[in-house]
Amino acid sequence: MPPSRIARLRKAKWKMMKLEKVPPVTDILLLIGILLLPFYIFPSGSIQPSHAFLITGATLFVLFGSRLFLELREVLAGFFLAFYILLVGFTWYLLIGDTAPAIGALQHAINVFISIAIVARARQFFSLYQRFVPLAFLLGLIFQVTWYVFGIGMYGGTRFLGTFNDPNQLAYWVICMAGVSLIIARPNTSVLTLIMVLATFTLILTKSRSGFIGFAPIFALFSFSIIFYVFSKSRFRGTATFLFLLVGLYIFVFAQFFGLLSFDETYTFFLNETLVFWQRLEMLDINNQLELRGYDRFRFYPDYVIFGAGQGGGFRFPLVAYPEVEIHSTIVGFLFYYGMIGFGFALFFLIIVFRNCSLFDLVVFSGPIIYGLGTYGARNTAFWLLIAFIASSRGQIVRALPTRALLAVWRAGRDATSPPTHNRQVTGSVKKY
Repeated sequence: MPPSRIARLRKAKWKMMKLEKVPPVTDILLLIGILLLPFYIFPSGSIQPSHAFLITGATLFVLFGSRLFLELREVLAGFFLAFYILLVGFTWYLLIGDTAPAIGALQHAINVFISIAIVARARQFFSLYQRFVPLAFLLGLIFQVTWYVFGIGMYGGTRFLGTFNDPNQLAYWVICMAGVSLIIARPNTSVLTLIMVLATFTLILTKSRSGFIGFAPIFALFSFSIIFYVFSKSRFRGTATFLFLLVGLYIFVFAQFFGLLSFDETYTFFLNETLVFWQRLEMLDINNQLELRGYDRFRFYPDYVIFGAGQGGGFRFPLVAYPEVEIHSTIVGFLFYYGMIGFGFALFFLIIVFRNCSLFDLVVFSGPIIYGLGTYGARNTAFWLLIAFIASSRGQIVRALPTRALLAVWRAGRDATSPPTHNRQVTGSVKKY
C-alpha cells in the first residue's frame, strides 16, 4: 500500500475517533474490570464486581463510539451468536420455569459483548492495553501467592483456590491471562519471566490436571522465546533475561545461607505437591469421569443436540448419573447447551476473529481449548478476553514473541543455500519488527 494512502487512512481514522468523543473513563473502567477479574465475591455463576466495571466500560464505548463499534466484522458474528444463546436460554426459561438457562445465556451474551467492545477499543489504543493488562495480571498473581503465604484460600486441605470459588477457576484464569500476556506484552522477557514463574507456581498450587495440560503449549512458547533471545543476535534481551534468572538464583542462595529459606523444606514442598498431583492422576477412572463430567447426556438425550438444552435445569435429565452437574467440557458442553446451531454460530464468530491470525495465536489459543476438554470454560470472562486481545493484536507491529523474526531467519538461511540467480527483482517494502 502506498505511504500516501496509509497516511490518509490514519488521518481519517483519527478524525473519526475525535468525532466519536469516547470518554477516557471508558479505558479506566475496562482496566479496573480486568484487574478485579480474579476476585470472586459471589457464588460461581453470578455477576462478580469485575463484570460491573467491564459492562459499564463496554456500554460507554458503544454509546460514544458506535460508529467504530458497528464497523467491526466481529459485531455481526457476535450478534448472531449472542442472540441465539439468549433465544435458547429464555425459551427454556419460559418452558420449564427455571431461571438457570436464562442466567447462563445472559452470562455468555455479556461476555461476547465485552469481548467485541475490547476488540474495538484495544485496536485504537493498543499500547495502553499492552502496558497495563500484563501488569494487572502480574498484580493478580502476586496477590494469589500472598494469599497462599498467609494460609488463606485452601480447598480440601491440599489444593489452593485463592480468591476464586474453585481451584479449576484459578487455573483457567492463569492459562487465559498468561496467553494474553504472551500475545500483547512488550518484548521484555524479564517481565514475562516473572509472570510465567508466578503463573507456574500458582498453577502447581491448584493441582488442576486440566490446568497443567492446558498450560503446556503456552509455557512451551515462553521457553522457546527465552532460548531465542539468549542465542539470537538481540543480545540485550537475552542478557536481561539471563541477569534476571541469575539474580533470582542469587537471592535463593542468599536466603539459604542466612537460614531464611531451608532447601530441605523447599524440596519437600515441591515433592509433596508433585506427589499429590500424580496421586490424582492415578485415581483417574475414565468411565467414572465421563459420567461425572456429564458426557452421558448425549447418550440418553441426543434430541437436544440440534437446538440445545440450555444451561441448568438438571431435573430434565433423570437418566444420567449426575443430572445437576455442569458438563465439564467447553466443546461438549456448548454443543449440548446450545445445539449444533449455536455451535455453528460460535465457530463462525471464531473464524471471523481468527482470520489472518498467525500460528503463534492459534498455539496460544489451544491452551484454553485443551483445558476445555475436561472443564467447561466458555462462561469464564478470561476466555473471552483472550479472544478479544488476539483479535485486537492482529496487525500490530510489537509482538511478545519473535515469530516473524524467526521466519525471516529461516528464509535468509534458505536463500543462502539456494543457487544464485541473476537480475532478481525485489519488490515491496520491508517492515522492521
